[in-house]
Amino acid sequence: MPARRGRQRLPVRRGPLRGRDRGGRPQAARPGLRTLLDLARPLLTGLLQQLDEAAGRNLEDDTHLHQVRIFGKRLRYAMEVFADCFAPAFREQFYPAVEEMQEVLGNANDSYVARGRLEALAARLRALGPAEWKRYRPGLEGLLQFHETRLPYERQRFLEWWARWRRSGGEAALLALLKNPGDTSVEPAAPQLAPTAPAAAPLANVMASAEKA
Repeated sequence: MPARRGRQRLPVRRGPLRGRDRGGRPQAARPGLRTLLDLARPLLTGLLQQLDEAAGRNLEDDTHLHQVRIFGKRLRYAMEVFADCFAPAFREQFYPAVEEMQEVLGNANDSYVARGRLEALAARLRALGPAEWKRYRPGLEGLLQFHETRLPYERQRFLEWWARWRRSGGEAALLALLKNPGDTSVEPAAPQLAPTAPAAAPLANVMASAEKA
């Protein structure tokens, strides 16, 4: 399975900002001319609404969780494109929060896909005969156990992240910034992800057992 691209920070651009002047203030649009900001506000607002609707479904259903990942990914990449149109909080606080959320959902999706492929591979090996299945069974079952453990763990991390995002007012603050792109007074509290320590040991133990097998 190809490795997913690691987290990357948005580059700091030099020179005039797109949609803003050299002083960091939103540029006034010429009559009849649409700016990047004109495109950014409805697009990002719509993506936030789609993400909110998707996250409100039953996320024990892997299909629904996958939809949240898709909307989160679209929101993240759109934020990369339009980051220069907004106040610094957009780049420095909101984007990292969305990036972390999407990484958690990406881990969950990786395990969901891997589980299905491993199950299919195990079925094929069983069909080939007892000797082949006996040879590959320990490693396959160890990997399968790892992904069956990681998927619900990452799902729970997202649910906890989402609850804090809503409680902290992160979504409302981002919507406010979209309405007032030059507002430098926005001080959002980006939610921290669930601690990784509690689940790190069980996941490591699963992998260690697979390697010994």
